[in-house]
Amino acid sequence: MPGPQYHTPSGPSSLPGPQYHTPSGPSSLPGPQYHTPSGPSSLPGPQFHTPSGPSSLPGPAQYNPSLFGPQQLLPYSSDSFFSILHQNSQLQARVKKLEEEKKSLGSQLLQISSLNHSAMWEYVNADLNQEMVKISDSQSLLCSNIQTVQDIRNLSISDVRVFLTSNAPRLYHVISSLISTPFKEDDGHSATILLSSIAHARNQKCSALQKIISLYLLLTSSQSQTVQMLNHTHQCASFRTAYKVIENFAAEQKKKQPPTEVTEIWAYDNINIMKRVRHVRKGHHAEMLNWTTRLVVPAKHLPPDDVGDDPQGLRQNLDNSHILPNDDDVEAIKSRLAKRVEEGLKSNFKAFANLHDSVQPPRAKRVEKSTFTPLEVLDLDEAKASDNIHILLQFAKDRGVDESVKDQVVFGDQATCKNIRGAKRLRQTEDSNVQSLKWVHETPGDFHFLWEVVKTILLAFWSSPRNVGSIGHLRDLVDRRCVDSLGKNFNAADEFLHHCEEAHLTAALLTYLQMETPDDDFHVEGVTQLQDLAVGFVESLSARPHAQHPDDGLFNLAQSILYHLLLYTDLRQAIRNEDGPAIIQHWKLWLPLFLGTSRGNYSYEATNLIANLQADWSERTAFLATHNRTVNCHGTSGHGKALDMLVEHYNRLLKSMLKGSGSKVTIEHAKQVSLAIPLLEEARRFCVAAFGVKRTRSHTVKAATQDVKDMVRAIQEGKVYTPHEGRRISLGKRFDDPIKKAFDKINDDNWIGKALLKWSRQPIPVMDEAEVDMEILMDE
Repeated sequence: MPGPQYHTPSGPSSLPGPQYHTPSGPSSLPGPQYHTPSGPSSLPGPQFHTPSGPSSLPGPAQYNPSLFGPQQLLPYSSDSFFSILHQNSQLQARVKKLEEEKKSLGSQLLQISSLNHSAMWEYVNADLNQEMVKISDSQSLLCSNIQTVQDIRNLSISDVRVFLTSNAPRLYHVISSLISTPFKEDDGHSATILLSSIAHARNQKCSALQKIISLYLLLTSSQSQTVQMLNHTHQCASFRTAYKVIENFAAEQKKKQPPTEVTEIWAYDNINIMKRVRHVRKGHHAEMLNWTTRLVVPAKHLPPDDVGDDPQGLRQNLDNSHILPNDDDVEAIKSRLAKRVEEGLKSNFKAFANLHDSVQPPRAKRVEKSTFTPLEVLDLDEAKASDNIHILLQFAKDRGVDESVKDQVVFGDQATCKNIRGAKRLRQTEDSNVQSLKWVHETPGDFHFLWEVVKTILLAFWSSPRNVGSIGHLRDLVDRRCVDSLGKNFNAADEFLHHCEEAHLTAALLTYLQMETPDDDFHVEGVTQLQDLAVGFVESLSARPHAQHPDDGLFNLAQSILYHLLLYTDLRQAIRNEDGPAIIQHWKLWLPLFLGTSRGNYSYEATNLIANLQADWSERTAFLATHNRTVNCHGTSGHGKALDMLVEHYNRLLKSMLKGSGSKVTIEHAKQVSLAIPLLEEARRFCVAAFGVKRTRSHTVKAATQDVKDMVRAIQEGKVYTPHEGRRISLGKRFDDPIKKAFDKINDDNWIGKALLKWSRQPIPVMDEAEVDMEILMDE
């Protein structure tokens, strides 16, 4: 028969086709044959291997008897075959039924899981709802009343976080987990703000944080659309709510009575605001608003009880020795300059670096924070003498000054002091003590004095860029274009002068120590020898009289620049350290440079201040004006600032607030805002501490180290600190020392004596009515 043949042990099959191996031999049936222990099967179709022999049942696969349990091998018959098929169909039906039951059980399990999940969330929702009720309750910390500065100080973001974690731990944990990432954990502030926003959405009274954020946004002149958007997302309060807080605070401040038996220092300055309009029409155009801001600062340093209240003398009896620095002033200045040189040696020279840790600088200590009370802004221009009369009288009215007043120290810039003197001359014939303004003692502020020093240094030592070491040369060398010769930008000029001071000091010390570079070795035994080197350097810088200066214009220029730059950094540090006597010493020290550079306003102002402290004022007033020239709003030593700078910072905040007020910039609105500046400033401090938002503070130059090195190298290459007889500055000129010019005026022209007589307050003779009428007719 045709078909495949199978190989068996007995021999090949005679049938054509492939042969398969079986134990008994070839099968005579057509189709493939399978190996069985007993031989080939006689049944047609494929054969299966079984333990007992060939199977007579057709089928495509071999059955496993274990599926049917332990039993005897079935006989190979048609009945057995159909029985197995029946059992197989039953088994398949059973499997199908089991699968349906499994599917049904899975569906039931899903329903049970969903029910459990719902029940669990119902329980969690009930628990979370209870937590939300706790944190949004009217008695919660989030509903704190924000009306005063102390309310903001009593509320901190850490306290709010502790309150939330203790009253709503599950809510806080869920939100904190959602906003945390594997690379950055939540600092707690974000979760706190989110929960605060949720509580505010649930209860509008939970607006403590929202009010503070709104006050900060108003202070920073944020646009109304920004505040409105954040308000809709419950992150801040509305404009109306924030302004309501400001109005309430201003009303409470206005009701406050001035404290009794508290010595106060007054300060005021003008604030100029340009009110612009979009469309110019009749009665509606841009205008400059000239107002006056006023501050009251409690005196921290009170005079001893044994000081007198009467004037110390007459300024006409003073001479040059009272106005110019005396021996004690010079020694104090030298001592401070020697410490500055010692610091320069330890920080810039490798040979002295090992001594840096042996003398530990004093650690910054906590000091009493200065406070101030703003008064209502006045619609008066302090640039006018007549308006200054009303300003001072309004000051007296607001602070409860009566006829028994004897003296009151008032700080302002040089122009303010000049206008106060003009107002006092106009009122000196008044019979009333308060109306005569005799009790007002004007004192120039030290910030404007410092700025005038910057301008004077630039004026005196800018020189030509061809003169190595001059301010103009160093400015072009490091391309510091933000610094101009007039000193209009104080921050840029102040920073640049500090860099110039470090460069000149390093170059001068290299020449003094006969070193090539700051990395050279120099044998020093200890701190004592280091201090001796610093003292010797300062003596060599300042002890030589003008007649003994070498005939070297470039050397004399560099020596004068270094000396005045050292004085400038010392003045800056004296203000930071709130050292009033040292500041007064600087008024004496800078008078010659003012006079030598023809800075007439501050020359007369310095002379007038010193004469007031030495003669015209009482010892009590002089003590108050000397020791209360600065404030410290930071609370750490070394962070003092001048009183007039406090007024400038206050004006900046007020301008920033009014800038975002738009059409509300009126004198009535400005009065409310001027009283609320402390509240707004406290809101700013809160946001800075809580969220890290702060005004960008950066130096005008990112890294000045390389600039200072370039300056030192240029000064060293020019050999300006090595005297060369006959050397001249640019264009073959000699260096005209402004200090020499000043002393020529003082000694030859008796400038100080004439300046003292300029303000000798002689009373204006009182004229009767007929004389007054005649005077008017003569004028006409």
